Amino acid sequence: SSGINAEYGQPPKQYGNEETMQKQKLVEDEFRKREEDLERRERQLREEQKRLEDARVYGDRVPNFPPLPHFFPCDPCVYHNIDFDIPPEHQLSVRRVFYHWQFTVFCYLMNFIVCF
Repeated sequence: SSGINAEYGQPPKQYGNEETMQKQKLVEDEFRKREEDLERRERQLREEQKRLEDARVYGDRVPNFPPLPHFFPCDPCVYHNIDFDIPPEHQLSVRRVFYHWQFTVFCYLMNFIVCF
């Protein structure tokens, strides 16, 4: 059962015609592709699970936004960390929206100050 025909010292004979063997090879290739895809998905899920577990570990986050000086009478009210909370593929767009929002607030404040 080592894959060699003991009587003749040759590999076992392949039964079936060429078409059947080609179909079997295609099926094996398809299974191999599916297995690689499943392994890739498994890696992605493990990374996401680790990220979520890390989020659970740091669940007692101290609010850090808006950044205010210590002498200011109010404290920051929300936790804000784009690098930690946003998946890497969306961080650039979230940063752009955040900077745009900051610029908009700055313009409103300047408009308010200039009005008077």
